[in-house]
Amino acid sequence: MTCTVVGFLAMFIAAAGIALSGASAGLPLWSMLGQTNNGELAAASFTSGVWGYCTDLSFSNTGTKLNLNFSAPVPTNGHSQCFLYYSSNKNIRVMNNTIVLPEQGACTTFQQDGTSATRLMGTITGLDVATFDDFLTKTCGVKGKLSLAFAMLSPVFGVLGLLMLVLGVCCSKNRSCLVSFALFMNVLAGVWALVVCVVWSQQQPAGGALTFGISYYLGIAGLVCYFTASFFLSVHMTQGRSKEEKNKGKVPVKLQEALEKAKKTHAANNHPTRLV
Repeated sequence: MTCTVVGFLAMFIAAAGIALSGASAGLPLWSMLGQTNNGELAAASFTSGVWGYCTDLSFSNTGTKLNLNFSAPVPTNGHSQCFLYYSSNKNIRVMNNTIVLPEQGACTTFQQDGTSATRLMGTITGLDVATFDDFLTKTCGVKGKLSLAFAMLSPVFGVLGLLMLVLGVCCSKNRSCLVSFALFMNVLAGVWALVVCVVWSQQQPAGGALTFGISYYLGIAGLVCYFTASFFLSVHMTQGRSKEEKNKGKVPVKLQEALEKAKKTHAANNHPTRLV
């Protein structure tokens, strides 16, 4: 077992990456519209995440603490709620009772209607039909599925990498298979987080109607943590390689010294007897 400072640093940074990428995947704050900030309380008329979009969402952001409160101080349509892209929306409430949303995902509703103007526009305010259609077209297509899948995979791979990292740093040699596997998993977690950020930058409608939210920047911070942890882990492995090479170099020297000593002893014991 060879514990190093950089090994422990890699563990703590990888744990931070898991927390950041997990928060970014769970919070529906990748894109925002109509954000207002009043001290510790902020609100947005429309927010979207990798799994759904929300209306009239208020949240407090104090330091690193982020709390979601589904009751906006000044609601634009009377309530705050979230709509899932791919799962059923059983508990939705729409003020206009002429709009009937079935118990299905927003993407299924959008694909059935061919446009958001028929039913889904009744769930939001602030966005025009063209912008919302553009967003739903991308979100319900390949880009949306990629961002959702990789946003969930990133913290999962991060957790697996952290488990291997703890075992590798604390319970095995620097260059063990556990450490190598931990490095591989952390790199993959960082790559998945990078893919999500790149895909979402293309998924968000152009034109400036929507702006990047907190979750987007949490995702960037998470991928930085994963790659930083991978760097420290590679340094940990390099230190182990240097130590092994140093130990290997000591063996021939000690062996040579032992051989020289044996030769001298043998030579001293084999002096010819001098006859007088």
